[in-house]
Amino acid sequence: MQTNWKRIGLAVVSLGLALALILGSVVPSQAAPAEERVVKMGVHGVFTGPIADIGVPMSRGVIDYLRYVNEQGGIDGVKVDIKWEDTRAEVPRAITAHKRFKVAGVVIEWCCWSSQLETLAPAMQRDETPFVAYNTYTPAMWTDPLRWIFVPFPSWDCVAQVLCDWVKKNWTEERPPRIGYIFHDHPSAWGTKDGFVEYAPEGGAEFIGYEVVPMMGTIDTSTEWLRMARKRPDWIYVFAYGTTMVTLVKDADRLEIREKGIKLFAGPSCVDEASAKVMGKSAEGWYTLLPTGVNSQIDELLGIKTAVEAGVKYRGYKPEGVSLGYIGGWNTAQVMVEGVRIALEKVEYENLTGHDVRDALCSIRNFDTGLLPSPSTITNERPWFADEGFIFILKKGRLWAVDQMKATWYPSWLREKLGLE
Repeated sequence: MQTNWKRIGLAVVSLGLALALILGSVVPSQAAPAEERVVKMGVHGVFTGPIADIGVPMSRGVIDYLRYVNEQGGIDGVKVDIKWEDTRAEVPRAITAHKRFKVAGVVIEWCCWSSQLETLAPAMQRDETPFVAYNTYTPAMWTDPLRWIFVPFPSWDCVAQVLCDWVKKNWTEERPPRIGYIFHDHPSAWGTKDGFVEYAPEGGAEFIGYEVVPMMGTIDTSTEWLRMARKRPDWIYVFAYGTTMVTLVKDADRLEIREKGIKLFAGPSCVDEASAKVMGKSAEGWYTLLPTGVNSQIDELLGIKTAVEAGVKYRGYKPEGVSLGYIGGWNTAQVMVEGVRIALEKVEYENLTGHDVRDALCSIRNFDTGLLPSPSTITNERPWFADEGFIFILKKGRLWAVDQMKATWYPSWLREKLGLE
C-alpha cells in the first residue's frame, strides 16, 4: 500500500513538472521594469525653529517646484528625487544633513541661511557639491578658484548701496539723508553694516550708526529704538528674522517711531505676507527690498502665475497668501533644475556628478525664470543670478512694488576677489 502511494505521488509531481514546462513555453515572460532615472537633490529645509515664519514657505517653494518639474515629466525625462532635512537654520543640523546627502548621492543642495553656508563652504568645495541658496554672499561663502555657492544677489554690502541710492533718489532736501541701522547679531547683518560704512559717503548719505540685538530670543528692543531715534535719522534700516523681527516691528509701532518723522525699511524677506499675519497693523507701511517678484505682480511677471497656482494646489494657500518666501524658494529651485538640465546635455546621465552641475550653473546665460526683473546669467566670476530687485511697500498685508533698483557697486572685499582693484 505504501509503495502504491509513492507511485501516485511521483506521478503527480511528474505531471506538475510537465505542465510547468508546457505553460512556460507558451506564456510570454515578463521583463523586469526598467529602473527609473532620477537625479537626487538635497534641501536644507527650515520647517521649525525661530525663523520658521520665512523658512517654511521658502522651503515649501523649493520642494513644490521640484514636484512640479516631476509632474511635467522631469528634467528631459529624468525625475527629481527630493531629499530633505529640517535643519531649523542650525549649523550642526546642516553639517549632518550635508553628510547624509553626500552618502545618498545628491548632486546639488539648497539652503537659505548664510551661517550654514559659511560653515559648509569648505565641505562643498571638498565634496564638489554645488549649493543654490536664497541668500547673498559674505566673504566666508566665497571659495577659490571655483565657486560652489550660487545666490540671487552679489553681497549683503550691496543691499546698503541699493538702499542709499533709493533714498537719495527720492530725497528733496539739500542736506544728505541720515540713515541708521538696527540688526540682529549675525554675519550677514554685519556685512550690510560694512556696506553702509563704505558706501554711504560715496552715495551721498550720512550713516549715523547702528544698534545690535540678539539674533534669537529678543523680547524687547525699546532701548535700541529710542537710542537710534535720538540720533534723528530720516530712515532706519532693520534687518532681522523670525521672532526677533516681530519684536522689532511691534516695538517700533508701540514707541511711535514713524510718528517722529522716521521712515522704516526692512531687510530682504524680513517683512512679507506671511510674517505680516503675525505683525498685524504694526507692519503696515514698511518698505523692503527683494530680487524676486511677489504675488501682487502676477500680471507683470509671467512666472508668478505658475508659482501662485502651485501654492494654491500643493499647500492650499489663497492666491494672495502665496508669500515672497514661497516665490523666492521657487525661483532658486528653477536655477537648480536649469543647472542640472544643462549638465545632462553635456554628460551622460550615468556619469553625472556635482562638479558637472557646478560647471553647468556657471554656463547659464539669459535664463528667464519669469520671476526676476531681467533674465539670469551666471559665471564663475559672477556666481549670482540677479543684480537688481524691487522696492516694495507693505499695505493691507500684501507687498506692492514701488520701484526697481540695481546693485551698481561692489564692496572692497568683493572687488578684490573679482580682481577689480
